[in-house]
Amino acid sequence: MSMAIYSSTAATNQQGAIGQDPISGQSTLSYILPFQVIPGDVVLTEPATGQTNDIIRFGGGEVGVVYFFSDPFEPPEPGVLADGPLPVPQANSVVLTEVGPEAGPNGYFGYQPGHSLPGGTTVFSQVPNYDFYSDGLAPEPSSFAVLALGGLLAFNKRRAGRS
Repeated sequence: MSMAIYSSTAATNQQGAIGQDPISGQSTLSYILPFQVIPGDVVLTEPATGQTNDIIRFGGGEVGVVYFFSDPFEPPEPGVLADGPLPVPQANSVVLTEVGPEAGPNGYFGYQPGHSLPGGTTVFSQVPNYDFYSDGLAPEPSSFAVLALGGLLAFNKRRAGRS
């Protein structure tokens, strides 16, 4: 499980790390985001079965942190930090269906939470655009920074054109 963030407001180059979700107490893959977010969960379901396969938890008691829980029904894979049991979704949850072939890349691409859904922000006028990769090829963490920086540069160029 991984994520790419496209935001016109901030860019970061951080590695994911094991973090403890303060709500469930589970240790899993986590990232510190460069902006505050609306807490809550994005629940990804399998298209064929409707079964919950991934939970992306924003906030979790620490605004600006995102936790990944993935593949609860498959044996853990070496080096895959998000595999394991899923926590109970929070009250502020959005349920989305994964897209893409099971062999990957699949997940949910282009999630724009606005200013009230999990992962959204009230800090900036612009909202982030998330790509959640469940299986298959995904950008490395350093690529996230390049992608976010590209979005930031495009936003600044567009803003400069308006002046």
